[in-house]
Amino acid sequence: MLRRFISFYKKNDNKLAGEIPVNIDINTLQKKYNNEIDPMMFHVYPVKPEDADFFLQFIDSDKFDFLNFDYFLECCKE
Repeated sequence: MLRRFISFYKKNDNKLAGEIPVNIDINTLQKKYNNEIDPMMFHVYPVKPEDADFFLQFIDSDKFDFLNFDYFLECCKE
């Protein structure tokens, strides 16, 4: 089973500050990223300010703090 999450790192020291579980299916991710090189979406993808509205639908949070943190979509096997 794969676990997908958004990790976020402090901009001032690049230390991991936390992880946010993402409840999203692979088909939705594939439509967003349209990535033929990584069809199962195993790679790490930056989450940019223009991606915020899309991801807010699938996480238990109401905002991103792009001034203080860098965000990345990741996955791991469990």
